[in-house]
Amino acid sequence: MKTTQTASYLSLRYASYTTLGLCGYFSLMLLLGLAEHTLLRTFNIFILYWGIHKSISVYKHIEMKDFNFLHGYKVGIRTGILTTIMFSMSIVIFDLINAPFIEKVLTNGQIENAGTIFEIIGIISIEAIGSTIICTYASMQYLKIPRLK
Repeated sequence: MKTTQTASYLSLRYASYTTLGLCGYFSLMLLLGLAEHTLLRTFNIFILYWGIHKSISVYKHIEMKDFNFLHGYKVGIRTGILTTIMFSMSIVIFDLINAPFIEKVLTNGQIENAGTIFEIIGIISIEAIGSTIICTYASMQYLKIPRLK
């Protein structure tokens, strides 16, 4: 029970940090006038990787002997999914605050096949889940190697 609570807490904690990082990055892009360049979204994976890697490494440090690949992988996936949900909610909030920007993204076709805000969220969520799987796998490959002290 303690292990599940620790894993859930760490996932929520680092998903919150990651979402704040993603929102900060998006806000910085808006301030610099670069938000319309969807290619810059590829840098989101570095922020996501940091959050996932940090949650797994802290979990590994706490659990020590009980840590295994499957537990670490679940922590990483949970962190990524929570980040996706929280970031999707922040996009909805941003749409309520700055609807003209979202309309501009939709009318210019900057995100392919998106006609509504919910389609944008769906596309971003699919990207985020795919990135979550990749980042979690990469983190676990790095963290499974025993380190000399």
